[in-house]
Amino acid sequence: MSDAERRAALDLIVVFDGLSPAVITPDRCPWLCSVRERGSRFTSARAQLPSVTRVNAATLATGVRPGRHGLVGNSMRVRELGLDRGVWTSDRYDLLAVEKACGSILLAPTMGELLAAAGRRTVVVNTGSAGVSLLLDPTAHRGGPGIRVDTREAEPLAEPAWAAERLRARLGAPGDDRAGQLRYAVDALTYLIEAHRPDVAVLWLTEPDASQHRHGPGSAQSLAALAAADAALGRLVDALEALGRADDTNLWVASDHGSSPMTGRVNLAEELTAAGFGRGVSCCDDGTSAIWLDDPADPVAERLVTWLRRQPWTGVVFGADGLPDTVPLSVIGAAGPRSPQLFVGYAPGWYSAQAGPTTDAPDWHGGHGGGYRRDVHSVLQVTGPDYRRDVDLTAPAGLVDVLPTIAAGLGIDADFDGRVLTEARPGGPVPAATSSRLALPGARASVTRVAGVSYVDEIVPDR
Repeated sequence: MSDAERRAALDLIVVFDGLSPAVITPDRCPWLCSVRERGSRFTSARAQLPSVTRVNAATLATGVRPGRHGLVGNSMRVRELGLDRGVWTSDRYDLLAVEKACGSILLAPTMGELLAAAGRRTVVVNTGSAGVSLLLDPTAHRGGPGIRVDTREAEPLAEPAWAAERLRARLGAPGDDRAGQLRYAVDALTYLIEAHRPDVAVLWLTEPDASQHRHGPGSAQSLAALAAADAALGRLVDALEALGRADDTNLWVASDHGSSPMTGRVNLAEELTAAGFGRGVSCCDDGTSAIWLDDPADPVAERLVTWLRRQPWTGVVFGADGLPDTVPLSVIGAAGPRSPQLFVGYAPGWYSAQAGPTTDAPDWHGGHGGGYRRDVHSVLQVTGPDYRRDVDLTAPAGLVDVLPTIAAGLGIDADFDGRVLTEARPGGPVPAATSSRLALPGARASVTRVAGVSYVDEIVPDR
């Protein structure tokens, strides 16, 4: 579809952080189900590995895999800043430090930058950590043309500064409670759609992920949080109707990953030190933890792999391509200039956690980050004038494909890893899907290839 054939004036992407397709039912998510009944449903949606939030936010932002965009974990190390310093990608100031040291936060152009170069506008409204909105559109903190709003951040509420001033004058402050922040997010986005008239807008909802971490997937608390997020989607749908924008909006609903129950916690940094791997070795804990070596060629890497694979909490061990007895990072699209020497996946039910810069180590009951089906199987659907109505599309797809598809409709050409989702277009070609099972060092995987793009359906330890 060319720009001339495009019927929608707005692509609006709503991301439910941590939403698994398995929990979606009409009684729990009436608005989400109502929307999906009218559109194209990608029934084999897959998260990007490592299946954590900011990796997937950066993948949505760029349309490329983490090896190319360079954000490899919710926390990571960047050699230009020194490997003794962790970068918390939830923190805007850590990300701005990366930008100062490296020239850009990500190694690939973002949604906001690509649209700005084409004379288009973006709006990002986020109820989670500020890192998400900064990844999606770094133009906002440089003065625009994009706008980003973070309802959890006291300062800045929004960037550019004039956007914060207008929002405060019209809506006041978001408040401290989650319900108030959800209301504020929808109200802010509604106002900005009307006043700023973006070509692409994103609403990132931190639930049900935040509640699943604290209380576990499927808990009463996480389901209540999901219901509140679904109600926010409903308010947004009603707002589009009231603005007269329902018929010229492509409404995408997606999730960045799923969630698994957690029962065991390990502190990888402490374990590495106790085993004698402290010198020249640094790590960042996450759903899949990353290990950097001061010297990437240090032969200690092979001893590390041997030690890791003996631990009861270790799942799949990923390594730089060519490192023996590891799954190559290229299998998950994570091999690149910012990649660690090792990624450590955890056995079912296990996670690793260190204290953050302002927090204690979390006591999780739910988590994600690995290649298990509960983590990788995600949500993707689109409803709107440019897409087929009421159809199930079985070929795998993911957040990596959203920007390439939107960009194609806007006539924007870029070098993406993802594909254009032609099967969702009326009369568009339906690509063939070829699945294969892989026997890998210490792991087995299921991978599907569609139109030259590979999707990991599952990658689990094989002990």
